Amino acid sequence: MSFLITGATGRIGRFVTRQLLDVGARVAVLTRRPHRARELLGPAVTIHEWHSNSEPPPQAAVEDARIVVHLMGEPIHGRLTGDKASRITASRVRPTQALVQAFHGRAVRWIVASSAAVYPARWGERYDEDFPLDPPQSLLQGAFQQLEQAAWTATGDGSQVTLVRFGAIIDEQALPRPFGGLSRHVGFRIGNGRQHVPVIGLSDAQRLVLWLLSTPSAVGPVNGVTPVPLKAGELLAALEGAQGRLLRLPLPDRLAYRLLGASAENLIRNNNVRPERALAAGFVFREPDPVALVHRLVTAGAPPAALAVPAKA
Repeated sequence: MSFLITGATGRIGRFVTRQLLDVGARVAVLTRRPHRARELLGPAVTIHEWHSNSEPPPQAAVEDARIVVHLMGEPIHGRLTGDKASRITASRVRPTQALVQAFHGRAVRWIVASSAAVYPARWGERYDEDFPLDPPQSLLQGAFQQLEQAAWTATGDGSQVTLVRFGAIIDEQALPRPFGGLSRHVGFRIGNGRQHVPVIGLSDAQRLVLWLLSTPSAVGPVNGVTPVPLKAGELLAALEGAQGRLLRLPLPDRLAYRLLGASAENLIRNNNVRPERALAAGFVFREPDPVALVHRLVTAGAPPAALAVPAKA
């Protein structure tokens, strides 16, 4: 089985690429920086240079691929300026359209990274994968809806498409990455604390993508979030408890956006997202409780259990 991966130098992409190579799969990657990809991924992977905003994917990269893992995109953390919003959209929509066009007429398996930001994030609603999407009300929601629409057109060729709607990914290097600015403003609270924040640990995000490659029944949207819901107040309480500091003063929404940029949406909006499809199909989260995960990372606790290498996809 031949795999084609975009975003292979990212945190999820590196893991998936190495795991596939370890079980003998043939892996090709598309990247803007082939020298860096070679340094990170080693000699076993086939590397194709691709500047996605100005050219179609190289024909040599797509002709043998049977499974596409599409992870590339501008990071959404940071200040959400007009230019930043344009890059978020362009780095996802145009490359996806180009990839789907390159495979036109061929049925392949697609795993495409999307975001829980695609949901409308209203109070009183709970979002599983069957929830119908409204017209976008924010720049991030619009960007990921466009990404998903572009990816979904591949089903016209008979392809299976899985859209992984990731929550904010938490890891030990940036704690949690979208909320990293929070640790520099520990005197503040954001919102009323009751708003749901969709998150997932990095190791579970990595394992979820790998698991999906061998689970063809998990098609359509798949929410990549912890099964135990997290509220913003619980997150802040976990941070203050682990750090031994109190987070007391309210931080106005406008100032939160100024300090945290697009990432503030994860704390201010009420996005109650649940991973129903992954759970129903048998995926087991190793760190299902986000409060325990945050506390472990803040206090530099033991790393999660070693990740198992699945059977060859």
